[in-house]
Amino acid sequence: MQAGQQKRRRVSPARIAIAVVAITGLVVLARQVGHTLPALVHWVDGLGAWGPVGFVLVYAVAVIAFVPGSVLTLAGGAIFDLFWGTVYVFIAAVIGSSVGLSGMASELM
Repeated sequence: MQAGQQKRRRVSPARIAIAVVAITGLVVLARQVGHTLPALVHWVDGLGAWGPVGFVLVYAVAVIAFVPGSVLTLAGGAIFDLFWGTVYVFIAAVIGSSVGLSGMASELM
């Protein structure tokens, strides 16, 4: 090959099909979660001062269950405002990933 030429790679039809199925699955999941999100917001608001604790627990469980966190992250910002929503989401993500990682590590040992 000469220096100015680049090898062109073709994307296989299987990779395209996998991407389409993955995107479709995420859209379907987002639509299903979208119906339950107002109930979560109402539940967290109903907890009063314990609302952040409830939200952190729900978010941490979602992280452990490999649920995409973008919807919950946006909900955290909407419920608690930008600063506190970011703090609670960060705490919940760290707790969830730590618990998930420790569970995986215990299975490997």
